[in-house]
Formats: sequence, C-alpha cells, structure tokens
Amino acid sequence: MRPGWHATTLGDVCQLQSGAGFPTDYQGRSEGQYPFFKVSDMNLEGNEEALIRANNYVSDDARRALGARVFPAGSVVFPKVGGAIATNKKRQAVQPSCVDNNIMGLVPKPELIDPNFLFQWMKGLDLYELSNKANPPSITQGTVASWPIVLPPLDEQKHIVAALDQAFAALDRARAKVRESLSDARLVFHAHVRELFSAGEGKAWSAAPLGDLADFRNGINFTKASRGKEVRVLGVKDFKNHFHSPDTGLDRVTIDGDLDPGDCLQSGDIVFVRSNGNPELIGRSLVIERMSEMTAHSGFTIRARLRDRKIVPSFLGHFLKSSAVRRQMVDGGTGTNIKSLNQGTLSRILVPLPSRAEQIRIGENLEAVREGTTHIEARYTEQLAAMAALRQSLLQAAFSGQLS
Repeated sequence: MRPGWHATTLGDVCQLQSGAGFPTDYQGRSEGQYPFFKVSDMNLEGNEEALIRANNYVSDDARRALGARVFPAGSVVFPKVGGAIATNKKRQAVQPSCVDNNIMGLVPKPELIDPNFLFQWMKGLDLYELSNKANPPSITQGTVASWPIVLPPLDEQKHIVAALDQAFAALDRARAKVRESLSDARLVFHAHVRELFSAGEGKAWSAAPLGDLADFRNGINFTKASRGKEVRVLGVKDFKNHFHSPDTGLDRVTIDGDLDPGDCLQSGDIVFVRSNGNPELIGRSLVIERMSEMTAHSGFTIRARLRDRKIVPSFLGHFLKSSAVRRQMVDGGTGTNIKSLNQGTLSRILVPLPSRAEQIRIGENLEAVREGTTHIEARYTEQLAAMAALRQSLLQAAFSGQLS
C-alpha cells in the first residue's frame, strides 16, 4: 500500500440508502421538486453516466408520503435486485433525487471520499460478483457496507480523478472515431447493395412475388414437457448478423414425437425471424449453405424453400437483407408488443429476376464486398474491445496507486 493510503470500507466512507416503493398513482408527473429514477431510466439517452433525465418527478409532499429518501448530487446509485444487476450499471446523481426500491445508492461523506473518486472506483466493480447470485440475484446493504476500499488522501483522490478524466476523454474521442468508421463501413456496403439492385431498373429485369418462387413453412414448436425425439434447432439467437447459417453452437431440444422430414433444413433454404419482442429483428434472414446433421428451425422462424431454379439463393439472400426489403418486412409485421412477420408479407415481396448468370455475378460481387466489410468490422470491433480493456486497466492502475 502506498504511503498515506489506508484501507477502509464503503460503509465507513459512505452513507448507504435504498430507494422507496413507487406506486403507479404517483407516477407520470413531468414536473416536481425531485426526479424519481427507476432502473429503466438508466437506459435513457443522456443517462449513460449521470442521471440527467427522468420519466417521473415528485413534489416534496409526495416524497414524504412515499417515505423516499433524498440522494444528494454526487451520490452513486445502482440496481440492487433482479437481472439488472448483471448489466453492471452505475450512475451518478447530478441533483437531489429519489430512486425506487430496486435501486441502492452510496452517499459519499465528502470529508473522507471525493464523490467523483467514488464514482470512478465503482466503475471497476462487478456488481454481479458481489450479489448473492440467487434467482433473482440481490445485493444487501450489509454486503455493500463491508466492501473494502483503499483510499489515498483527499487531494490525491482529486488528482487521480483529474488524470482519469483526461485519459478517458482521449479514449472517448478515439472510440467515437472508431465507431464512426465502423458505421461508415456498414453504410458503404449497404449503399453498394442498393446500387446493384437499383441497376435493374434500367435493365428491364423481370420480377416476381417471392410467393411465386418459394414455399413457406413455419418452424417447429416444443415445450419443456415435450417427450420425443431430440433434434438440433436453428433459433433466433443464431441469426445475429450472419449471412449463412452457422453449423455449430445450435441448441438441441426435445420435441413431441418424431421430426417431420419437411421440417429439416436443406442447402439453399432461407430462414427468417418471424416473431420477436424487438421489431427491428423481424425479418432477419439466413441462407442455409449446408448442415452437417439433420436440423430443424424454431417456431419463431419461417423457412422459404425455392422451387424455381431461375433464382439463385445467394442473390436472393442479399436482396432480402437489403435495407429497403428489411423495412418492408418490419413495417408489415403484425402485433403491438411482439411484432410478427407472416407468410403473407413474405409472399408479397417483389423479387427482381435478372438472368441466372447475372444473379451469380451480383451474388459473387456482394459476397466479396461483404467479406471485406466483415473483416473491416472485425478490426474495428477489436479496437473497441481493446479500448474497453484499456479503460479497465486505467481504473485498476488508478486505484492501486500506479496513476498518481
């Protein structure tokens, strides 16, 4: 331990406070003396670090009626129960605030610990590792109070915070440039896709509804109570941003009875995400290249099987992934909370039909560009991961006395 530093606990240098129950009768007010934050408010744009925006406000009378304690500016709050713990979110209050009973907070004692030093120190902490890991997980005040922390003198704390702020500002600028480059790479690819497919307008390509070119089949359904054959299943989680279907890492499930041969995927099939709580995932597609073993697809997906050789699967796959067609699928999805793509929407998609040789040429062109874009994206993603690791290394160095 560096000279002048001393070991203590969070409970010795902070006051621990939990949030209060927040009945719906008190919610929905856009004005009031105190913002009343819920865990969901941590996800609002602008609240990535500090709690600036709230969906609910309360008067002081309402706060007293709720028994809600005030968290002064500089307090550090985090989820204390449920799956939100695993998101590892920590936020700093910038004004006197209230929080609901799914949140716990640390009110720093300013004569002992600098609020910004506390916030940066908390960023290096994995909340889930300090929870009871039950189902659902939770964190108690007693556990938090006993968390050990090694503190330098106050003036050195402020020096460390200033050094971290400077380093993180440089990292944030670099990260923003990498993210911009990553976005540009994707935009260039999508623009190339649009250019190739729009070229058909001047070449008088014929066109046909997808329903005239393919047969559709919804995926299989199963439950934990199913007692029959074990099969490998392609599910929504396997789509990601892939073009071809993965052949490893797929789930195995038990279905009722035996698998109908018609439910087995074949090379050249195209599978779509049919139903998902996130509407932007509706219509994601995969081209089945090959499967090393018998594989079905889940009930949240739809399979299209081409019945006409004049359409090339790779050409069709790129067309169906184009932004215009994806938007057509999303907008055509039904439902409110859970959007759902249906076979009718897919059937109506108008597919351009250049010659088979032209389709092969376009498919090969787009595949080459896609592979190049994927390589560039991987490089940028690695850079972002390295920056995240560097941020954690800086925090570790700062709080072990190697940065001051």
